[in-house]
Amino acid sequence: MGNFFKSIAVLLSVPLLLSGCNSSATSAENQQSSIQEEENLSDNANENTSTEASKEQITLTFSYWGDKNELACKEELIKDFEAAHPNIKIEATYTDGVSYHTKLQTFFTSGAAPDVISIAGDIMYDFAEEGVFEDLTPYIERDQVAGQWADGSLDIFTKHGKIYAAPYVSKVFAMAYNKDIFDAAGLAYPTESWTEEDFVNITRQLTTGEGVNKIYGTKLTDGSKMIRDLYGQMPLYDVKNKKMQAEGNDYFKHAFSLYTDLIIGGYSPSDLETDSIGGGFETGKFATALCATWDINSWEELIGDSFKWDVVQLPSNTDYGPWTYPAYTDGMAISSTSEHKEAAWEFIKWNTLSEESQEKISQLGVPVLKSYVESDNYLNDFPNSYAVKYNKEAFADMMNRAAGQESLGIWAEINDELTKQYNAVSLSETTVDEAIAVLQKKGESVLE
Repeated sequence: MGNFFKSIAVLLSVPLLLSGCNSSATSAENQQSSIQEEENLSDNANENTSTEASKEQITLTFSYWGDKNELACKEELIKDFEAAHPNIKIEATYTDGVSYHTKLQTFFTSGAAPDVISIAGDIMYDFAEEGVFEDLTPYIERDQVAGQWADGSLDIFTKHGKIYAAPYVSKVFAMAYNKDIFDAAGLAYPTESWTEEDFVNITRQLTTGEGVNKIYGTKLTDGSKMIRDLYGQMPLYDVKNKKMQAEGNDYFKHAFSLYTDLIIGGYSPSDLETDSIGGGFETGKFATALCATWDINSWEELIGDSFKWDVVQLPSNTDYGPWTYPAYTDGMAISSTSEHKEAAWEFIKWNTLSEESQEKISQLGVPVLKSYVESDNYLNDFPNSYAVKYNKEAFADMMNRAAGQESLGIWAEINDELTKQYNAVSLSETTVDEAIAVLQKKGESVLE
């Protein structure tokens, strides 16, 4: 994004350079008049901004989705904002995550889009071409706030040089580990420098027992998310060019084989076995498990003090590089048809650039306000009810190792085929090479 904003600065300087070339033909009086006119325009812009955001009585409509924790958090943030901005009332519409995409389609087709719209990168891409979102670039440049969000977070909401949303929170993955299981086996806990080889050896050593008493070395959530871009290089498909890359791709084949080998060897449960266990890491039946930031609140309640645990960054492969995993970065957009865009922008800034708001948002994921997420205040702040003061730095670090989160439309169809194929390999119904060949052909037919 740095190059983008530098380019904007260069373009803005061109008129000044041209003016200099014609200075001999321009009188001092005209120059002074031009300067005065620019100052008046600037004053008017600032006046318009403060008038709408600070004086008028305004009702902003706001749509969002999320689980019960996010619902409670958003309600609290709205109350805080209204208390600080008594002239602005927020009318919020909540929709469950499964229905949210359809709800947005209804909003846009009916011409009744909310002023402020909670959005995710994959959802945004589905609608960006329709002109339903306001370009936030002028607002961001005017207020000079681009550098305040986490590096790369604006890129997620940028298309064709336009920024359609401000990042709000990033929901990323790390690896949880059961300290009690490690202690019983006399194994050291994993650290941020652990390798994929370390991970595989640990899962083998810590898989014990049979039947209902079995302890699995790991639990890898949703193989289609893990396999398709595990190393951040040569993913299953090239989104930008709409091209399949399954065949002849050593990165993808290695990830596919790693995942299915762990299931075939009995070190990680298959999808069917996971359902029969009746729960995940919180059951105490897994030495390690992929976990998301949204798991933490429920684990604190479900695990309590029944066993000790913590989280660590995902491992690295010495040949292919560090593991990545899809990040679910949520943002806030303004409807292009909103009649209260300045007030909407004020609401967005309050949520995404206020440390007070970002502190509360940290219950849901990793905050995107750089000054806060890099502070000791964030890393060491936990609710009094938390039994475990987990390693927040692991999640914060994983923000820099996030893969794409394509999960809708044509990409969902290819992801479903990937799930079908890795399940077939896990059940020894086909080979890895055969599965990859089928996947390549299927993907190409979808992308035609």
